Amino acid sequence: MFIEIALPVFSPFGIAFIRNLLGAAVLWSYLFYKKISIPRDKSVFGWIFLIGLCSNIIPVVIVPFAQTEVTSSLTGITNAMSPIFAVIFTLLLFKHETVKPMQIFGILLAFFGVAVVFGIWDIESAPWWAYLFLLLAVTSFGLVAPIIAKYIAPKNYPPVALATIQVTMAAIVLLPTFLLYGFNSYNFSIGPVLAIVIIGVFSTGFAFTWNYRIIALVGSSVAATVNFVSPIVAVLAGVALLNEPLTWNEPVGGVIVILGNAITQRSRANK
Repeated sequence: MFIEIALPVFSPFGIAFIRNLLGAAVLWSYLFYKKISIPRDKSVFGWIFLIGLCSNIIPVVIVPFAQTEVTSSLTGITNAMSPIFAVIFTLLLFKHETVKPMQIFGILLAFFGVAVVFGIWDIESAPWWAYLFLLLAVTSFGLVAPIIAKYIAPKNYPPVALATIQVTMAAIVLLPTFLLYGFNSYNFSIGPVLAIVIIGVFSTGFAFTWNYRIIALVGSSVAATVNFVSPIVAVLAGVALLNEPLTWNEPVGGVIVILGNAITQRSRANK
């Protein structure tokens, strides 16, 4: 919803850079206040850069581009696919885990749900690239939790230090695109400015710190299930506050996606 509000002033590149910049400012301030040290293990920085690429650069640029053509409700519903990709990538990264038939069924059911959400029988209602960008974003997000669980969490570094490095690297990478294509308009108003501040401080700064901590406590698959909440919040906010249209296939498809996710997660938990 806040991306939708910010778009009249800030371009997708502008949103991506500013949210990481504000997130970095919040996290660096917290680091200095708490006197928390940055990890000295240089090998960790490569993994953190990859995590930032998959969560702070690729999706945060292409999702706003997609939202120029689709609603925030549809974006939020599609985001519920992230846990499915987290499970898929976890199974690929952790070779000792076997795949159960019910997991395959759950994954296929979730993909069917996405087809219903997109309304593939009327796919021309928005450009094909907008749907592709949404799928690429959730695929990218799906890589994050397994990478953290396998390569970062076992090292027990302070989550806030890892998140700080992550958003700082992302801001540095995105700076050139911001300088060139940062704004859609220079007609600033309180709504877009407040929206981008909220996205940066809370959805980027604090959220990524909590994400590292949750993954360390409960694992990648369980942590990824937070995305089950996204469709509910996105639809309620989009319809109630932004007056976005809602067709029957979006909530129905969203329920199918969540059901597919639940089957997959439960099958994996019963190993």
